Amino acid sequence: MIFIKDVHLAFGHKKLFTGIAETIGPKDRIALVGSNGSGKTTFLRMLMGEVVPDEGEVEKPDYATVGYLPQDGVTAKDGTLREEVAKAFSGMTELKEKLDEAETKLGEMDPEAEEFYDLIDLMGAWEEQLASFEPEKMNSRIERVMTGMGFSLEDIDRRVDEFSGGWQMRIALGKLLLQGPSLLILDEPTNHLDVVSQNWLEHYLRKYQGSILIIS
Repeated sequence: MIFIKDVHLAFGHKKLFTGIAETIGPKDRIALVGSNGSGKTTFLRMLMGEVVPDEGEVEKPDYATVGYLPQDGVTAKDGTLREEVAKAFSGMTELKEKLDEAETKLGEMDPEAEEFYDLIDLMGAWEEQLASFEPEKMNSRIERVMTGMGFSLEDIDRRVDEFSGGWQMRIALGKLLLQGPSLLILDEPTNHLDVVSQNWLEHYLRKYQGSILIIS
C-alpha cells in the first residue's frame, strides 16, 4: 500500500534516515519507538507527504488515505459533539470515487500479484464505510465510538466548546476512528484515556480494517 524506497534524509550534518526500505501493507500493525529527537515525527510527516527525502521516495497510491492523531493541540469549537464527529462522513462522495478508481485499477492488475489482494482488502474496508453512511447507521456508529471514548449519550449532544483539552483529544480520536483511513497513525493515543477507554480502544483496533502505526 505504501512503499518506502531507499530513503535518505539529513538535517545539516545530522543523518536521520539512511537507506530505509519498507512496505506498509493494508492490515499491518506497526509500533514506532524512539527517544525524543530520533526522527519519529519527521518520519510521520514524510509518510503524509509533508517532508520530501533527500534521496529515495515514499510511494503512496492515490486511493490510499492517511489519518494522523497528534499527542495534543486539537480543539473543536463549533456545534455539538455529534455534529463535529459527523464530519468524519463528509468525504463519502470522495470515497465512492476512490472505490470506482480502484475497481478500474483492479482490472488492470496481475491477479497473482500481492498488490492485487492488498487492493481488494482496501476496497472491502471502503465498502463497509459506505454501507455505514445511512443516517441511522451513522448515528449508531457515532454513539458506539464516542461512548467507547468515555462520553455519555447525553454528552454527544452537548456543545464541543464545553469540553476540556483531554476530552477534546478524545473527540479528535473518535472522529478519526469514524473516518477509517487506510493508514491510521496514532501518537501516544492513550495519553488522555482512562483505563476503561484504553481497553475499549485496544479491542476496537484489533478489528480495524486498515493499517495502524502507533508511536511511543
